[in-house]
Amino acid sequence: MESFHELLARQFEDDQVMTLMWAAFMYLILSCFSKDMAYVETLTIYGGLFFAAIISACCDYIKEY
Repeated sequence: MESFHELLARQFEDDQVMTLMWAAFMYLILSCFSKDMAYVETLTIYGGLFFAAIISACCDYIKEY
């Protein structure tokens, strides 16, 4: 049986998630040169990714338990 941390880490192995994280990181870097609060959008993307990963890991953990 895998631990919850292993299940959570496995959620970030998907190619689409990695691409979205890379794009959000690049947007974060570019938003640092802007005077706007554009970095908030990047933090929202990361928050959504982590929320979806936690929900998915919880569902997988419950299925294994």
